[in-house]
Amino acid sequence: MAMNFNEETWKDFLEKFSSYEGNVSSYCKENNMTKSQFYYYKKKFMKENKPIFHAIEIKNENSNQPKASSSSKKHSDIRIELGRANIYLPTEDPALVSSILKELSKIC
Repeated sequence: MAMNFNEETWKDFLEKFSSYEGNVSSYCKENNMTKSQFYYYKKKFMKENKPIFHAIEIKNENSNQPKASSSSKKHSDIRIELGRANIYLPTEDPALVSSILKELSKIC
């Protein structure tokens, strides 16, 4: 059974979803909400707020900075949400990230 939450709670749910690694269905089930509610509030709050763009620094492979060994380096994925699609990009390959972002910019 889906619960009725206040707007602050919905904003909190939507913010937490941005770091959730599952899909919308499992997130909604875990948080006792319907997908319809999730998308309703997501759309509602998107209308209230302009999109936020975050700069992503991509370092050139030829930089003079020493590289950390792959075993000691901890990477986190970049998550891009386009409509109902969630795209995870590995950050350990700057050339791949750059290429994908260029392609995405052509379709958005």
